[in-house]
Amino acid sequence: RLGLSPESYSQLARRVGSVFHCAAIDNFYLPYDVLKETNALGSVRLAQFCMEDTIKPLYYVSSCAAALMDDNLMTTETVGLVNGYAQTKFVAERIVLGLIEKGFPAINYRLGYLYSLEADLADKEESFETFLASIFHLRCLPDIDIVFDLTPVEYAAKCIAKTGLEERQGQRKSHYTFYNPVPLKWIDVTEHLLRL
Repeated sequence: RLGLSPESYSQLARRVGSVFHCAAIDNFYLPYDVLKETNALGSVRLAQFCMEDTIKPLYYVSSCAAALMDDNLMTTETVGLVNGYAQTKFVAERIVLGLIEKGFPAINYRLGYLYSLEADLADKEESFETFLASIFHLRCLPDIDIVFDLTPVEYAAKCIAKTGLEERQGQRKSHYTFYNPVPLKWIDVTEHLLRL
């Protein structure tokens, strides 16, 4: 019941017209067992809420990390960020996509790694921020050849709102992927850090 009293739950189930589910513990270090309750089972509870009283469309925010699970289901090789976070987002996404296949009104959104354009909103406990902070602390730069998909949260929010409105106007699509088409190259980060 989402931690609500039966009366509050029932009242919300009658009054809410749609659910945008963006909540998750976004942590690339914690294992699946720690994140399962919030990220996977929380999504199940919200899907159940969407079916309570009147059917409410569910707009589920997944992650491009779930795609890494897609690509590596049939291998035992660990690739990319296949971690507890990616695993829970993959499980929750599969639940939402299963509902869509059965005709339930929902949209699944896969987003890249979100950050805010507002510098003071950076979360110093997130993996990318922790990674950058450790570079300053250790005073060394790793020699790696990778790219970072940093997607502005402001852009992602506008995309979700726009496509949610399109869905209400009959232009229904069940899956979107929003990410930064121009990823940040580590070599560019390195050159910038060396100038500091």
